[in-house]
Amino acid sequence: MEYDPEWDLRALMFRQLLQIPYVEDLVKRLKRDPCFRKACGYGEKAPTEAHFSQMKRRIGSEGFRIIEAWLRREALRLRESQPLSAVGLVQAACVDGTDLRAWSSRSLDDSKQGRGVPDARLGKGRKGFYLGYRSLFLTDVEGFPLSHVEAPANVNEPLLVEPLLDRVLGEDLEVELLAGDSGFESRRFFEALEVRRMAPLVAWRSMKRRVNPADVLTVKDRIDVERARRGH
Repeated sequence: MEYDPEWDLRALMFRQLLQIPYVEDLVKRLKRDPCFRKACGYGEKAPTEAHFSQMKRRIGSEGFRIIEAWLRREALRLRESQPLSAVGLVQAACVDGTDLRAWSSRSLDDSKQGRGVPDARLGKGRKGFYLGYRSLFLTDVEGFPLSHVEAPANVNEPLLVEPLLDRVLGEDLEVELLAGDSGFESRRFFEALEVRRMAPLVAWRSMKRRVNPADVLTVKDRIDVERARRGH
């Protein structure tokens, strides 16, 4: 059975968006969910784990970037809800990260080698420490994915912002405003946006011995957002 590389890329992008941790789980879902297979482009037969491994080596990182950029440009061109995106203008975008856990039998302090993912690292996530990766996504206000980058879990999210923006802004895409949570409140983040002539919309943390500017959103611990009930 012949496969189109675009189908594989769709499946891997869905894997990121749906936070499916392993390729094995992705293959299982493709096998049992015909609607998911159709959305990716596959027919009645789902690909195997070996196929995805071979596909990564066959296409390479640069090939992934080219295909991903083409898919994004075509999707932006056809979006009726955001007509300005057809000419590469995104008025407001959001940035956020997600933790991707990796299985490994090696010691967490890297003192011993073992089976598993060799470049996974120990990092601190929202629920404590974990072994794996950190993926940073850039989306528009409707949740449409614009770009993403991945790094070991011990890399802080603000450090990934610049390579993320350089990747997508170098493809004839302009973003006017970038929003993020308090985790992106850092001088490096603000300077990166200023250099690229982008306005920031970031929540600042409430800290002792510091008076936040009056024109910023200040949060203490967390912001709880409830969806409005239907009919209200």
